Amino acid sequence: RKQSSKHTCVDTRLETLRGRSKCHVLAEIVDRKLRADGECTPAALQKAAGCALGVTLNYHQAHRGVVRGIERNRGNPDDSYYHLIGYSYLLQKLNPGTHAVVHTDDTHTFRYSFMALGVCIQAFRDSLRLIIAVDGTILTGKRGGTLLVAVGVDANEQNYPIAFGIVDSENGEACTWFFRELRKELKPDEEILFVSDRSGGINIGISTVF
Repeated sequence: RKQSSKHTCVDTRLETLRGRSKCHVLAEIVDRKLRADGECTPAALQKAAGCALGVTLNYHQAHRGVVRGIERNRGNPDDSYYHLIGYSYLLQKLNPGTHAVVHTDDTHTFRYSFMALGVCIQAFRDSLRLIIAVDGTILTGKRGGTLLVAVGVDANEQNYPIAFGIVDSENGEACTWFFRELRKELKPDEEILFVSDRSGGINIGISTVF
């Protein structure tokens, strides 16, 4: 017998990774963690990949794997835009009194959306004070945008949601569109007190519509 320094044994974990796309294997790990835990962070994927595959991932590799896994589990965020109109239709059909609308440009590209649930609208009309606070917050996802929120105040001095809007930014045009949709759900003779941070876009929208 003669000793050979050449290794003939194979690490089956690495063969599994070579035989299939690394991203595909990592996406499977993320998919399983999402189903089991409801979330998966890059750090969790780094640990899971080390245990299951014996490989070391840097943060950027793990982050890409998490993104791929989430898309595999929940769909591509860009594709969800195609379902917005259908979702708005079902929302109104299954929730009486709900006002939901999607606004697109001439090329059918998404611009704005508005949603006010029927029960929230009715509660404001029947029970809440005629005070509406409006504010916007920047969305940090891939496509960005701004979430506009209108809330009232209930008898327990708690915020009560009235309407939500997704717009490109807190500018005059977008805020005016939001308030026009909100105005449709309010009684025409009501004098409402608005509270805001005096953002330029929100002020323009309120003064234009009300």
